[in-house]
Order: sequence, then C-alpha cells, then structure tokens
Amino acid sequence: MNIALLLNQQDAEQFMSRHPMKGIRIIADGVDTFTYLERQHIPYQRLSRFMDLKRTKAELAKAFSISEQFVNQPAVSKILKQKIDYRFPIHQALKYFLLDIVRSKNIVERILNIYHPTVIYASDTLYEPLLQKTHNQEFSLLRQVLIGRAKQRNISITLLIFQRYHHYLELKTLFVKNIVEAIINGIRSVTYTRSSIRDSKKTTPTVLISASLHMLINMIPLIHRFKKKWAFVPVGKLSVSQQQTFKKANMSFINLNTINRSLSLSDFSSSIFLTTHVFLRFLFLPKKIKEKFFERKLNISLWQMIGPYLAYCTSVFINELTKNYRFISRHYRQQPFNFILASNNMDPFNTALMFFAKRKNIPYTLMIHDAQGNTFCDFFFEETDTLFVWGNFQKRIMEKDFPRLNCVVTGHPDFDSYIYKAKKGNSTRKSLMDKKEISILILSAYNPFIQFPNQEILFDVFRELNQLKTRNIRVTLKSHPSENHSQLVTLTQPMVNYPLRWSQKDTNQLINQHDIIIAQSTSAGIRTILVHKPLIYLNIHDFRDYEPYATSKAALGVYSLDELIPAINSFISNPNMLTKYQDSFIQDFCYKLDGKSSQRIMEYISAKISCC
Repeated sequence: MNIALLLNQQDAEQFMSRHPMKGIRIIADGVDTFTYLERQHIPYQRLSRFMDLKRTKAELAKAFSISEQFVNQPAVSKILKQKIDYRFPIHQALKYFLLDIVRSKNIVERILNIYHPTVIYASDTLYEPLLQKTHNQEFSLLRQVLIGRAKQRNISITLLIFQRYHHYLELKTLFVKNIVEAIINGIRSVTYTRSSIRDSKKTTPTVLISASLHMLINMIPLIHRFKKKWAFVPVGKLSVSQQQTFKKANMSFINLNTINRSLSLSDFSSSIFLTTHVFLRFLFLPKKIKEKFFERKLNISLWQMIGPYLAYCTSVFINELTKNYRFISRHYRQQPFNFILASNNMDPFNTALMFFAKRKNIPYTLMIHDAQGNTFCDFFFEETDTLFVWGNFQKRIMEKDFPRLNCVVTGHPDFDSYIYKAKKGNSTRKSLMDKKEISILILSAYNPFIQFPNQEILFDVFRELNQLKTRNIRVTLKSHPSENHSQLVTLTQPMVNYPLRWSQKDTNQLINQHDIIIAQSTSAGIRTILVHKPLIYLNIHDFRDYEPYATSKAALGVYSLDELIPAINSFISNPNMLTKYQDSFIQDFCYKLDGKSSQRIMEYISAKISCC
C-alpha cells in the first residue's frame, strides 16, 4: 500500500481529487484530518501509534550523545566559540532536534515495514519553513526522513505541487513586513539614546529578576518591603496590562518586546555579519564530519536535506543570543545590577544573561520554571549552578542526577501565594452521588519528549467519556499555553453526547468550579492537589510518569482508556479518597506553604549581595 505524506488538509483534499483510487494511506498535518478516520487514512496526530514509547529514553540518550560529540568537534567548535562560547546552548537545542530525527527514523521504518509501499507521494514544501503558521518542524523532519529512507530502499518518490496562491501572498507580505520593521528599527536605533530604565547614580544594590510572570507578580508585595534596601528590575515579554501592573507598583521594568528598538545600527550589522559567517561555515563543514554524525551514526543520508536547515537554525539562535547579550550590556551600562535571579528556562535571553553574568562576575541563582524539573531537569547553565527548588522532592531528584548542582529549598512563590490566600478545606463533599451533573475539567500538556501533538489522546478521551452512561456530565478542556485546541473541540462536539467546551479562563478558577480534574503532565495538577480536588493523572502516551502525582498516590493513575471510567466512578463515590496522600505530597513537594517562600528567596539574595 502506497503512502502520501501531505502538508495539510488542503493538500489532502486536492490529492484525493487527483488520486481517487484506493490503496493509498494519507498522512496529513492539521486537526481536520480526523475526518479521514473513516477512510482508514493516518492523521498526522495519530502517528504516535508507530512510536515505541519504551525506547524514548534510549532515543534521547542517542541524540544527546551525537549532539555533544558534534559541537565539540574541532571544526564545529571553532565555528561556535566566538566572543561567547555558543557550544552549550547550541547543544541544548540540537539534542532535541536530533531526537526528532531519531524518532522520525524509527517511525518511518515501522510505516515502511507495515505497508511496503512502492510509491511515496509527498508535498513539495520548499518555501514552507518561512511560514510558521502552515509549517510544522516535526512534520518537515518526518517528510525528509521518509524521503531519505525511501531513496535508500529504491522506492519511487513523487513530489506534488499544490496550488497555494494565498500562501505566496502571505510569504510576500511576510517579506515586506520584515523589511519595513528592519527600516523602522534602524531609524529608532539611530535616535535611541536612553532605555526605559532611568540612569541611576545611586549606590543601592540592584536585583535583576527574569522569571515567569506569575512569579514576578506574586513577588510584588515582597519587593515593596525590600525596595528601600534594593532596587528591583523585572524582565519579561510584557503585555500592556502587565506593564500597567508594574507601573502601578512604581517599578521600573525591562520589556523584551522592545529589544530591537534599543539596539544600534552597529549592533544589527555586527549581528548579521556573525550569523552569516556561522551559516556559511556550517554549510561548508568537512565532508567526513557530515558523514560521521549525520549518516553513519543515524544510518541515513540526511545532510543534503537537514544541513542547510541546521545551519539556518544555528545561525538564527546565535543571532538571538547576540542581540540579547548586546541588549543586556546596554542596560547594564545605564543601571548596573548586583545580582541576577533568573528562570532555569534557558531561552535565548536567559542564556545570554548567564553569559553576561559569568563575564562580569555577577552572582546569579536560577529558579525552576513552571513544570520543568519536576521529575527531570537538564535546564541550567552549568552543573555547579545554584537552583531554587520548590520542595525536598525536587532536591532529591536533581541532586541524584546532578550531584554538583546546589539545590536550595524555598517553596514556590506562585503556589505558596495561591494556597496561602485560599480557604482551607476547600475540599469537597463526602460524595458526588447526589449531583445531577458531574463537571469534569481536562488539563492538557505539551510534553517535549513526545514528538507529535497531543490531539490524538484528547480525541480518544472525549470519545471514551461517552461511555459514562450512569451520570450526566459536562466537560471543559483547558489547553496548555503552547497549544490551542478550540478547533479540536468544535470538531469533536457532534461526536459526543455531552456538553464539551474549550476554555481560556484562569486555571485556578476552573479547578475550583469543577468536580473532577483530569490532568496530563502539567504543573497545573499541583494546583488541584493543593485544594484537595479529585485528580486523575492521565498518561496513556509515554513510558514513564513525568509528574509524581500517581506514584505518590495523590492522584489516580490512568494508563489506558479502559481505566478512565472506573477512575471517575471511584471519585464519584468517594471524592476524598486520596486526601491523606495529597497532604503528604504537598508537604514533600511544596515545602511549608506558609506564604514566605518569596521571603526565603530574598533572604538568600541578601546574603549573597552582602558577601560581594
């Protein structure tokens, strides 16, 4: 049976009109492909059926090893070691890129072995990487790997060109927009003389805080208590309303949305020169290195396809690091900071911030960013860093894997503030049996260890909830911030016999409004446990729990669809069945919850500043 790997729903529709014959399995991106289920095609979201989840850890280890060896090769190292040593951040990004390749290769092998195609049809996506709205990096890698393996097996390949006139118009609009923005930013940079932060001649120690917005906002009351002693400068991509929050608190801040406006023409020109230099040198790496790392180790000829893309991604990432480093330098000249408190989410800004701190000998400490580091953590700048952790649980996990990492238990300002303000005993009724309607909230997660979107699992869960015949239910889906499932809900509603909606309301509010919570690997599950709500930990897509909710008995673990309805019925009968285990979880995972976690963080910073 032949295979057609198509970019999206539109391409699939055009392909089916051209090739109405049977015997072709279509793989297409886009949530609308659920409509192809009845025709026995393979929606892109359902490719996880071809994944060997037990091999996830081995696949990551292989990608990690190849990436680490590649960036430390003398020829590659020479490219990446500029004024700033870019090897570590490039390695952090490259290992997940290679993981996608390794996993795509395994998926492709299983597809080819199952269907034994003689012809592979594929969308020609030459310009699509420039259009992020219509292109998925993982899908592109899968397409490239499938074509590469097909060539090795001498399978015929037919590239298809579809009509996308509106895409060409979008591409043209995008190009013009970028040119106009570059001109405007260039003019701004010439006239730009001062940043949004006032020049300061004070000797007051300054603390730069680059953390999640939840943490920043929860720290505002405590910052007011210490503002006579220190000056605080929060950093983030702030919306207009968030900027008003800090302005009302009479706090200066750095808005990362305006980074391009504060850079000079020399900053832009030197950054362009550097990234062009890196891009070209990557393309012309010695052939033996390309073969060693992208052909022999992966056993697939991919360099001709992924080489330019890898060079492009590397140069763009370095460009972002360089711009952020220059941005930080400008602010430092205008208002030097004595301490840095940063998220351990090593995005380009935080990575540049750590580079700057090292070069200027500025003390810094990292905080766990949201769900990262719950049961795994490789997000830090150096293995000797100091990391603020929520509770003793994270401290045990991280010090086991990274014994040189200095973990300081402080509690979590966000969760601490949340529970400290909440009414105790917000817990519930002895039974939900007398309720006419049971409200169920599903909290989805985007797991970086799972290559493909989460829609397959949610779709199957929605259908499985149809089997709950004994109760009237209503279901709400709250998506992870990196996902949008509104279209999925719209398409699924006609297929289920209960009210289903997608909500963007505050997570805490939704948890309090629902009877039973179903959570995937998301830190929002902790909020459920904090208020002693019935929690089901849904993990039917991976070989291990990335959150310890079920293993600590603070939630019922569901590892197959058959277990979902019995778990819900158990909570309907006794919603408080796990309360004592939730108490133990909170004590181990969230520390004291006394409303003083931010204060403990500030006391640590005070001691560090006093020493310097």
